[in-house]
Amino acid sequence: MRSCVVALWLIFMVPQVRAQASPLAGRVWGVTFDHWRGASGAALLRPSLRATGPRGTGWELALTIFPDGIWIVPPLLVVGVQAGLAQRIPIGPVDLIAKAGGAAILQGGMPEEGKVLRAVPGVQAGLGLLVPVDRRSTIRLDVTRHVYSAMGYETGVWSFGVGVAGPWGKARKPR
Repeated sequence: MRSCVVALWLIFMVPQVRAQASPLAGRVWGVTFDHWRGASGAALLRPSLRATGPRGTGWELALTIFPDGIWIVPPLLVVGVQAGLAQRIPIGPVDLIAKAGGAAILQGGMPEEGKVLRAVPGVQAGLGLLVPVDRRSTIRLDVTRHVYSAMGYETGVWSFGVGVAGPWGKARKPR
């Protein structure tokens, strides 16, 4: 929990960097394939849909699909949700992303004890890197620490992701 507070403090204490005329200056979205180290079960790569706000202090959203958490009988779907603040810092041609915020593991399916949806709350903090390949695409690398709390216990998990991203919408003009 302390690491998330420190990460949030760092995000706001890093000086604001003006957006540069670059395809990376605006919002980006993409897909990464993440390995969740410390998670129970088989070591499957989990696809994550990610969206990040423009350079400077902004937002970061992610939706992770757990293939080992999809069942047909009874119907069940398990996903991870992350939402928080992000600080995108341009370093030469690449962008470093410092991010932290809330997280949850959501389980939806057949009612269990009268509940169709169950949630395990948590927090997350990590770093990302956007490396441009051409005008419309980048390679995205992410490392994130997740801490979830359930029934009085805390469980920590690291995730490591590699994927592709690109601009989302029209890039904003530099101020």
